[in-house]
Amino acid sequence: MLEPYEGKLSRTVLRGGRSGNAPLPLGAVIGRKAMGRWAEVHCGCPNRCPLPTSGWQCEPHRKRRRLTAKQREERRLWEQTTKDMYECGHRNGCLLEFWPGYIIQFGRLINSAFPETRHDFPIFARVADRRSYHELLLLPTDQARLWLSETDSIWRILEEGGTGPNDALEPLLTAIHDEDSELRLSLEKRLSEIRIHLPFTRVNPFIESVRKSDKPDLQSAVDKVVEALEDARRLCLASIESGNPIRLLW
Repeated sequence: MLEPYEGKLSRTVLRGGRSGNAPLPLGAVIGRKAMGRWAEVHCGCPNRCPLPTSGWQCEPHRKRRRLTAKQREERRLWEQTTKDMYECGHRNGCLLEFWPGYIIQFGRLINSAFPETRHDFPIFARVADRRSYHELLLLPTDQARLWLSETDSIWRILEEGGTGPNDALEPLLTAIHDEDSELRLSLEKRLSEIRIHLPFTRVNPFIESVRKSDKPDLQSAVDKVVEALEDARRLCLASIESGNPIRLLW
């Protein structure tokens, strides 16, 4: 059971999730629902074309199996400064790109969280619906503006909802917590089955890593809500700034 949450959700105070260089969450790496998802907005730069030496074929010492310290440093610098870079200075030619798992989870659970106003958030619902994709879902700039309006509306609902038992935030946090707990238990069960049926497989370190990882709790659920809304807003603003559609890949 979730403990009472005192205080209102704040987009400036409660910031959670991962930093730019942090590894993806466990569900993004091994959860079947999350694999392959990506979100991006292409830049609108006039010189948006790959650098001649940015492709994988140009990786320094690519065919060498053992590298000296100097060669490893050369490869590291290439990966940081040149790999997948475009002439305009944007990696992959994208103004913004990241894993959108929290957005999709939020959109999937929004109907249960806001049953009375669920039809007010069609873009969130569309983004979370697998049937909307043919591997790629494009949201033009006008839909990005609509999505931005949805995001602001949800922020208002959450921030003005109060802290009582009927708080709009409570059902959403409960749904996220329950889903994360179910995913964790399912993963532990599958790993245990692998260990039994394939004893020669090295899964023990992975099992221990899962067990030692942070268990789903109220704060992690709050963090996911904050990050989902902030990530959606970032995508919308990037689309409006560049004039290019939001590209969501499944």
